[in-house]
Amino acid sequence: MIVQCDKEREIEMTAQPVNTRFHALDSLRAAMMFLGIYLHACVAYSPNGGWAWKQGQLTSLLDWSMSVIHVFRMPIFYAMAGFFTALLLARYGLRRAAWNRFGRIVVPFVVAWLIIWPLTVLLAGIGYYGLDRTLQGFASGRVLKFLHPGHLWFLEYLIVFYVLAAIAVFLVPLILSQGARQAMLRAFRGIMLSPWAPLVLAVPSFAAQLLMPRPWIEDPPGFIPVFRIVVVYAIPFTFGWLLFLQSDLLEVLTRRAWLYAALAVVASVAYRYSYFMPSMRRRASM
Repeated sequence: MIVQCDKEREIEMTAQPVNTRFHALDSLRAAMMFLGIYLHACVAYSPNGGWAWKQGQLTSLLDWSMSVIHVFRMPIFYAMAGFFTALLLARYGLRRAAWNRFGRIVVPFVVAWLIIWPLTVLLAGIGYYGLDRTLQGFASGRVLKFLHPGHLWFLEYLIVFYVLAAIAVFLVPLILSQGARQAMLRAFRGIMLSPWAPLVLAVPSFAAQLLMPRPWIEDPPGFIPVFRIVVVYAIPFTFGWLLFLQSDLLEVLTRRAWLYAALAVVASVAYRYSYFMPSMRRRASM
């Protein structure tokens, strides 16, 4: 049964350009990283955001840009992660792809966290409580209550998705026939080719984000994965995976890039307006 499933997966993957370098997606990933630098620099000057260090003079002038960037930046990262995970699986097979991700994601996550977290807590502790009290917290172990993946949380959730993807690789062929899987791919293709694709694809993301306690995608509170955050980011991860299985659809996205960008601007303005609407009503009633 497993051999048969492996053959079916190979048949589904053989038509994909597994040796192609997707330079546009590499550029997109770099652009999202640069936006991340801008985003976190802005937080240092904003009265909002859980930043341990703040400038003496704060302004909320750039908060609108932070909220808009936060809407799409991380979903894009996870969409690309799904795309390239499927590519690695097609190129190397499950075992070699798993070792690749272990060496490039798991090991850097663990090593970086062991270095960054103690330094971050030490510097934040000195800023809040002073050097002596901070060192006492390290010596007594009280500092352990602040255990957190920090800004490396996206790597932790990426590892979660790798595990879920590996499970799906084995279970989906056992649960769904090849015909059913092909029907799902045809349905995805039909949606992508439709002029209504943005609206249709927005439905599952909107439904998942209704689970959020606030009108934005929250950051994880700790190491234990939060179900609603997993669900929100599993949608773009799955989208990226399906996009690789029919990667010729990238040409459709290229042709419609300016149209989708215009729709994104309109949606961003609407999001910001709805975001501030309650506070505007409160001010008007005072």
